[in-house]
Amino acid sequence: LEIMEGGLKVVAVGNQGCGKTALCNFLADFQEQPGAYKPTVAVRILEFERDITVGTKKKTVNVELWDVSGDRQYEGCWPGIQKDMLGCILVYNPGKDDESDLEQWWQWFVKPTGLKESQCLVFAHTGKDGDPHATKKMPKCMNKVTSITTSLDDDTDKIKRALDAFLVQVNNAASEVRRKEEESMLETTGGR
Repeated sequence: LEIMEGGLKVVAVGNQGCGKTALCNFLADFQEQPGAYKPTVAVRILEFERDITVGTKKKTVNVELWDVSGDRQYEGCWPGIQKDMLGCILVYNPGKDDESDLEQWWQWFVKPTGLKESQCLVFAHTGKDGDPHATKKMPKCMNKVTSITTSLDDDTDKIKRALDAFLVQVNNAASEVRRKEEESMLETTGGR
């Protein structure tokens, strides 16, 4: 089992009240005190390890999951949050959000960072009272992005499997970034 150096920075974005924090807590195996809904203030960072399979090798990856507030009053923080991000999870509630909401988050977080579709994942999160089969049509700019309908009351293994497949893609992107940085350093130093 190989352990990766550094962490994979993944950012979770979406409208207020769509279930991002509940999903992030679940993905990080973090137990929060139950209670009334409390909107995220700016950002929360959850760190955890996850075992993934890259090719035929098992690997433990360190994940930094940034749970970003859906409140636009924190928009000034977004460029700092986007720095060094390797993956983006877009969360929406198909019962109350529509495709334009999802496209807006894509424009704000994915497009300016140059992430590939494989470095993104969409959770159509239905929450506790929603239809577990609900979904909406994906915006055209996102038609190659993996999207799954999620509910923490139904088939949570599916959510973890989707996370693992996504982390393999994010890990591959991180390896490519490191390779390019090393090549650039060698070119700058003349290969010494």
